[in-house]
Amino acid sequence: MKIKDFAHTQEEFEVREVETGLYKTQNLPHDLNRFYNFEEYISHDEDRKGGIGHIYDTVKNYMFGQKLNLIKKYANASPKILDYGCGTGDFLKYLQDKNYAVQGIEPTQKAQLIASEKGLKIQSKIQDVDEKFDVISLFHVLEHVEDFESLINQLKKKLNDKGVLIIAVPNHKSKDAQIYKEFWAAWDVPRHIWHFSKTALIKNIKSSSLNLVNTKPLFFDAIYISIVSERYKKGNTLKGLFNGLYSNFSALSTKSWSSHIFVFKKVEKT
Repeated sequence: MKIKDFAHTQEEFEVREVETGLYKTQNLPHDLNRFYNFEEYISHDEDRKGGIGHIYDTVKNYMFGQKLNLIKKYANASPKILDYGCGTGDFLKYLQDKNYAVQGIEPTQKAQLIASEKGLKIQSKIQDVDEKFDVISLFHVLEHVEDFESLINQLKKKLNDKGVLIIAVPNHKSKDAQIYKEFWAAWDVPRHIWHFSKTALIKNIKSSSLNLVNTKPLFFDAIYISIVSERYKKGNTLKGLFNGLYSNFSALSTKSWSSHIFVFKKVEKT
C-alpha cells in the first residue's frame, strides 16, 4: 500500500508485508534525519502547543507512573534502567528524581543535547554503553530501527541475568488502523520503518531467546492516534475521540489494541 508522510514532507512511501503480520517501509531514504527535523515532531519538541500537545503531555505524565509500576512489578527493588531512544529524556528525568540509576541512548543530536542539559547520562549508541542493566525499555522505538533483530541481540547482552526488556509498539491490526487505513497516524512513514502486528512482534523477539511474561494494552494510544488521523483526513477531533474509544471497546474482545507493551525476560543460563 502507499502511505503519505502526512506529518512532515507529504512524500509517499510504499509499505509492504515481508512476513506474516510484519510490514516494512520500502525505498527508505539514505539519510532519514531530515524526516525527524521538524518543529512538531512530538518526541523531540519541548514546547508542544495546541490541544493535541496538551493531550499528549497529560497522558505522558500519567503513563510515566504506569511505566514505573511495570518496572517495579518485574524488576528487582533497585533496578538499573536503560531507556533506548529516550528522546529529550523526560521519562529518565522522572525516574532519576525518584533516585533510580538511569541512563539513556538517543541518536538524534538535538534531543540528546536537551536530555543532557537535564543532568542525564546520554549516549548516542549501544556500543558506547559499558554497564549492564536490570531493565531496558524501548517505548515506541523499535519500529524506527532498521536492523531491529541485531539491536535486540545487542540489548540482550546488556541485560543482567533475569533482566527485563520492555517494548511498546503500534499494532497495525487494531480497529483504529482498520478505520483510518492509509491515514492511520501510526504508519508515520518513513520514520516508522517496521510495522508490527501483536503476533509478529512476539514471534520476532522470542526468537532471540527472550521469554514473554506479559502483554498490556496502551489504552490512550487509540485515542491519540485517532485524533491525529482525523487531522490528516481534515476531519474533527470529536470523531477521532469516538473512533479511539470504539477501537478500545473492540479490543476488549479481540485483544488487538492500538498499541501494546510487551514484557520479556532474559532466559537464564543453564
